[in-house]
Amino acid sequence: MSLPTLLRQARSAAQAGRLDRAIATAERACREYPRQPEPGSLLGFLLVQAGRIPDAIAVFGQVVAASPGQPGPLNDLANALVLAHRPAEAAERWREALRCDLSYLPAYFGLAQACSSAGDSAAALAATEEGLALRPGWPELELKRANVLEAAGRLPEAATALAALATQLPQQTDVLARRLTVLQYLDRPAAEHTQALAAYRAAIPPVPPAARATRSPGLFRLGVISADLRTHSVGYFFSALATHLPADWSLTVYSTLALTTADPLRERCRSRAAAWHEVATMTDAALDARIRADGIDVLVDLAGHFAGNRLRALDRHPAPAIVTALGYPGSTGHPAVGWRVTDSLADPPGNEAHYTEQLLRLDPCFLCYTPPENAPDPALPPPDQPFTFGCFNLANKISDRCLVVWSQILAAVPGSQLLLKSGALADPTVRQHLLDRLAAHGIEAGKVIPLPFTATVEEHFACYRRVHVALDTLPYSGTTTTCEALWMGVPVLTVPGERHASRVSASLLHAAGCAEWVAAAPEALPALAARLAASPAELAAFRSGARDRLRASPLLDAPRYAERWFQALREVRDPGTGSGR
Repeated sequence: MSLPTLLRQARSAAQAGRLDRAIATAERACREYPRQPEPGSLLGFLLVQAGRIPDAIAVFGQVVAASPGQPGPLNDLANALVLAHRPAEAAERWREALRCDLSYLPAYFGLAQACSSAGDSAAALAATEEGLALRPGWPELELKRANVLEAAGRLPEAATALAALATQLPQQTDVLARRLTVLQYLDRPAAEHTQALAAYRAAIPPVPPAARATRSPGLFRLGVISADLRTHSVGYFFSALATHLPADWSLTVYSTLALTTADPLRERCRSRAAAWHEVATMTDAALDARIRADGIDVLVDLAGHFAGNRLRALDRHPAPAIVTALGYPGSTGHPAVGWRVTDSLADPPGNEAHYTEQLLRLDPCFLCYTPPENAPDPALPPPDQPFTFGCFNLANKISDRCLVVWSQILAAVPGSQLLLKSGALADPTVRQHLLDRLAAHGIEAGKVIPLPFTATVEEHFACYRRVHVALDTLPYSGTTTTCEALWMGVPVLTVPGERHASRVSASLLHAAGCAEWVAAAPEALPALAARLAASPAELAAFRSGARDRLRASPLLDAPRYAERWFQALREVRDPGTGSGR
């Protein structure tokens, strides 16, 4: 059989969803035409689609060896290495591609991505600038540059770049969505958020809903779409719902992230699901069809605009009701998403104006925390350690207004220091940029302890033993980190703002019975911090009794929380059945 015929048959089988047949045909083409690069390239792509990343890397490596001096095969190999979470090796392959051909534009895009993932934002920015010098205004690389600026902690610059791109490309929803996300971190006028949300919504084409499978009587089919049902913040919060699924409900999961290693929390969630679909390589149309075929009653999106989201697969309304929850701290703006889960503290009356969705308020708190089983016991810092404030939130959440308040807090507690833990601090450029910002607000480097990523959950939680009091960020407050700190017996000081993103810690603290640490205004935080610093007995008492206090609070009451959740979803699917709102 001729090579073109074999390749055509393999591609046709893949398009029909018959990946095994496609791979077998591509393998035959490789055997019969070993000196031709096309069969190996196609086989590598098919293996990626099947989630067989190590096999794909081996095949792409063979194509590279057989194609010396060609940048294309190196690009394919590098992309597969990124999927295998090997960004440093991927970066070297893209550099090799550029040594073959300095004008090979895909290598600049890939190199920027790989260097950013490897924690080298300086090299990532350099790659975007070199690529843009060859092709000025290249939209995809301009977006990548904005993403690198965000990862480097240069949020205002990223927002400016994204606003310019949004004006240039008003129909590019990936640009508009990225702008929405970056704005969550910044102190910007409400009107700017509203305008960005409207721009995203306007870019979604109006598409009439297509037919769905018939609903099964007596069985409520819940679909969940997420990249994060694993050892991740969303996974911890969702586990309370998966554990207490009602008997007459069926759970179907659409996992948008293919993992290459075992994950205990993922397996726990998977064991609760009647069906689990790996959809990372599905097209939006294929995912839409899959959801319809499953006859889902309510589809819950757990990503919003965060990584791994598949909002555009929802354009044609694949389920009768679509709800967003847990992951993203604001409105999606997507026309198909009809409801958003929150509570009356995170979104008090009047906040409806910030959303395109209807609000499902699950009071007293829209979250329920499930602590990890292997967290170490709480313990106070050593008695000879200076009083230590800590923040384990993402470095990007540390705004200039936040630094002003922190500077005042440190001044109110003489001799105190600040411990900051964020994975981004492993990047020397990011770390120095943050230290420079701290110094500009009067917090000298000698008072700052920067900690990067830790390898295990146990090591991460053990870092809380070095902190006396945790400081929340503003305007984007903590979520998981607030719960973690409380579980380790560390008080968290916060001040709520106007938007949901700035009010989550306040909601969590109220649910935990710790409302006394919610300040009415930023100006009240230094005095509150000084009072706690001068009260070692109070800190010791909370540290020793925190877990019992939390276990008795709504924050850890999974059965009652699940009751409210599922009753609210019943109301969404069948209005008039009553609601837990």
